[in-house]
Amino acid sequence: MIVGTAGHIDHGKTALVKALTGVDTDRLPEEKRRGISIDLGFAYLQLPNGTRIGFVDVPGHERFIRTMVAGISGIDCVMIVVAANEGPRPQTLEHLLGIQLLHVSRGCAVITKTDLVSERRINDLTTQLRELLATYGMSTFPVIPVSSHMRRGLDQLHKWLCLEVQAYIPPTPGRHFRMPIDRYFTLLGHGSVVTGTVWSGSVRVGDRLTIAPALCPVRVRRIHANGEVSELGRAGQRCALNIVGPGLASEQAGRGNWVVEQSLALPTTELDARLRLHGQSAPACIAHWSSVHLHVGTTAVTTRLALYETEKLERGSEALARFVTETPILALNGDRFLIRDLPTRRIIGGGTILDPFPSRKRDQKRERAAFLQALETEPGPKRLSAILLSARNGIDLEWFRAIHDIDRDQADALIRETCAACGGAGGKWAFHSTHFEQLSCAAVNSVQDYLQEHPEQGGILPNKLCGVLKMREAACTTLIDQLIATGRLVAVTGHLSVPAHNPVLTRVDQAILGYFREHPGSAAEPVSIASLSASIRVSEQAARQSAKRLAQRKEVIFVERDRILDSGRVREIALQFEREAARASDGIVSLQAFRTATGVGRNGAIMLLEYFDRVRFTRRVATGRHVLKHAVAAFSVPSSLPPCSSAIDDSN
Repeated sequence: MIVGTAGHIDHGKTALVKALTGVDTDRLPEEKRRGISIDLGFAYLQLPNGTRIGFVDVPGHERFIRTMVAGISGIDCVMIVVAANEGPRPQTLEHLLGIQLLHVSRGCAVITKTDLVSERRINDLTTQLRELLATYGMSTFPVIPVSSHMRRGLDQLHKWLCLEVQAYIPPTPGRHFRMPIDRYFTLLGHGSVVTGTVWSGSVRVGDRLTIAPALCPVRVRRIHANGEVSELGRAGQRCALNIVGPGLASEQAGRGNWVVEQSLALPTTELDARLRLHGQSAPACIAHWSSVHLHVGTTAVTTRLALYETEKLERGSEALARFVTETPILALNGDRFLIRDLPTRRIIGGGTILDPFPSRKRDQKRERAAFLQALETEPGPKRLSAILLSARNGIDLEWFRAIHDIDRDQADALIRETCAACGGAGGKWAFHSTHFEQLSCAAVNSVQDYLQEHPEQGGILPNKLCGVLKMREAACTTLIDQLIATGRLVAVTGHLSVPAHNPVLTRVDQAILGYFREHPGSAAEPVSIASLSASIRVSEQAARQSAKRLAQRKEVIFVERDRILDSGRVREIALQFEREAARASDGIVSLQAFRTATGVGRNGAIMLLEYFDRVRFTRRVATGRHVLKHAVAAFSVPSSLPPCSSAIDDSN
C-alpha cells in the first residue's frame, strides 16, 4: 500500500514520515538548507506481519503544486497533515481538492505539533477538521492528534495504518505493465534508474519495455520493489527499475514520462473526458478553447480545452470536453486527471479520461456526446453494448482494446457476452445488431441504385461504396464481408454486385467483342486501345472504359496496361504453351518455340509471356519458361459469372 502526505508548508509532513519510518525524506542540499521539502520524498515502513508500506512525502509550498500532484497521482491512501498551532491553511485546502478530484477515498487527518497547544485547542481543531473533511466527501476519515517531536499519538497512527493495510485490496496485476515516472537518476556502475508507483501489470528482470512518449526501447536489468531487491514488480508497488537502452537520456525518462509495455506505448495529443470545475477555487467560468495545465499521472502539459455541450463551463458544473495538448502524453480510459489555472496555477477542476484516442473526424457534437456517455457506463458487457448502440458505424475493436488495456481474448469474451446486441464482429470491427441491419440494407440498396444508373457495369468498387455509406474502410470491409458471406452481395473481379444482376452490353462493348470475332487472323496479337478505338470509330476514353467493363467480366484481358486480347484467345494460347512444354524434354519453352507454335509476333509474344509470368501461369528461367499451373485453372471463367444481357444500351 502506498500512503501519501498532504498539507500546507511547514505543517510537519516530513517530520511525521521520519517519526514513523526513521527516514528523512528531505535528501537535497537545498531542502536541508531551507528546511522545507522541494521535491518528492520516499520512505518505507515494515509492519510486524511483514507487509511494507510505501510513503510519498510531497512539498507543501504553493510553488511546488505541480510536484505535489505528481506525488499523489499513484497513492492508495493519504495522511492530511495539519499543524495544531496554525490549523487549515490555503495549501491544506488545495491539497484536499486534489485528493478529492483524484478519488483517493481512504485516509486520515493528522494533527501535528500538538505539544505546542492546549488540549482544548486540539479538541476544537478536531471538530473543525471533521467539518472540513465532510465538505470534501471525506467524512469517514479519522482525525488523529500526534506530536512527532514528543512521539505522542504515533501508536494510534500506527494502529490505524495496520487496519488500513488489512483492508487494502491490491489492484489486479493482470493487465499490461504501466508506471508513471516520478524520479530519474543514475547510479555509478548501474546506469539509469526510474522510479514510480506501478499502475497496472507486472514487470520482471529482463523484460523489454518502452519509455513513452519518446518511444525509447529499454531492458530491465534490476528491480527494487517497495525498497527491496526483487525479481518482480507488480501493480500497487513502488518500484525502482534499473534500465538500459540505446540513446536513453534524462529528458526522455524524467518525471512526466512513462515506462510501459510496447502495446501501451500510444502517445496522444487529443483526449476526450468528463470535466468538473470546483465550486470555490475555480474561476466563475471557463470558456471554450481556454488554455489550462493538464495533469495525468506525473505528466503535466499545457492544453486547450474544447467543450462539447456548451460554450462556457460554469463554476461547480461539469461537461464533456476534449483536451488538445501541446505535447504528446499517455492516458487510458478511466484515468483521473486534474487541471490548473494558468495565471494563478491553482487546481480548479478534474475528472476522468474517457477516450484517449478520439477520431480526428469532427462528428456531430450530439452524436459524440452520446458516444462518450456510453464510455461512462459500467465496464464490461453493458459498456460494450452501450458503445455499440451509440456508434452507428460500429467500433474499431483495436481501439476498444487499447483504451481499456485488455487483450484480444478478453475483448472476444466481451463480444460473446454481448452477442445478442452485436452483429458483424469480424475480428477488427463490431456493430450493434440494429445498426448492422440498417447498414446492410443501405449497402445493398446503394449497390442496386448504382447498377440501375449504370446497367452496363458489373458492379461497384468497394471503396466507392464506402464513400457512399460514409464509412471508414475497415468498418465497411467488415460489413461487405458479412454481406458476401450471407449471399446478399456477390464479389465479381474486385467489384460488388447483387446476385441477380446481368450487366447490359453497350454498343461499344458489342463493337469490341465484334472486332475480335471479325479479325481472327490478328486476334493472337494484343491490340492497343488507340488502334482499337480507331477501328471501331469511338473515342479512346470510351474504348478504354468499355475494355475495363469487359475485363471485369473476363471477356477480355489487359495483357499490358494499354493492350487487350480476347480472353478465349489468351486461354487457347496458354493451352498451346502447355502442350509445347509437355513435348519439351526439360519442360522449358523458349521465346522462339512459343512464337512458332502460336504464330504471334515477337513483341506480342513478349507481352503475352510476361503476362503469363505475372499471373503465375509460367516462371521464367535462363533458357525460357516452364509451366507452374494448368492453363484451364489459370484462365477459367467462374461459373458464377452471369451471362451478358441481350439488351443493348444506346448510351455508349
